[in-house]
Amino acid sequence: MSILVLASLLIHSPVQAQTSVAVVHAVLFYSPSCGHCHYVIEEVFPPLFEKYGDQLQIVGVDVTQTEG
Repeated sequence: MSILVLASLLIHSPVQAQTSVAVVHAVLFYSPSCGHCHYVIEEVFPPLFEKYGDQLQIVGVDVTQTEG
C-alpha cells in the first residue's frame, strides 16, 4: 500500500533551463508498525537514493502522529 501511495504522490518538477536537473519530490505516508512500510524504507529507498542522489527527495509522514 505504501508503494502505491508513494507512486501516486510523485511530483516531477519541470525543467526551467537546459542546465537544470529534474528533481522528483515524493511524500511517504507510513506507520512505524507497518511491515510493508519498513520494507520500502529499508530495502527500496536506499538503492534509489544511491542511484538518483539529490534528484530524489522524499518526505516521510508518520500517520500515527497528529503532527505527522
